[in-house]
Amino acid sequence: MATAQVSTDDPSKRNVKVFIQRDYSRGTACRFQNKFPPELEGKLERSQFEQTVNHINEIFDEAEKVGPRTYLEGCLGCVTAYLIFMCIQTQYNKCLKRLADYINEQNQRLQDK
Repeated sequence: MATAQVSTDDPSKRNVKVFIQRDYSRGTACRFQNKFPPELEGKLERSQFEQTVNHINEIFDEAEKVGPRTYLEGCLGCVTAYLIFMCIQTQYNKCLKRLADYINEQNQRLQDK
């Protein structure tokens, strides 16, 4: 989760960076723990935090899913000396863009509260 941008003199409403720990319980796949950080107490509901982290984890699961498209992207990359990636976006990059949009949307929604 990113930092909310709030300009105020009230110390309770200043920007706070919260780092969410990686979750290695399923191996080295990119996942985050949905353990609620104490820094967010009173700023965000636990259920909303868990829902957000679970959705982020779902996007990473989809991005790292190996299927026919992934193999085709790899083969086309090798055949074209990876020049094809200047013309198309990989499944992983599409998911990362969707993830960035989702995180920005969540941060904006929290800012508007």
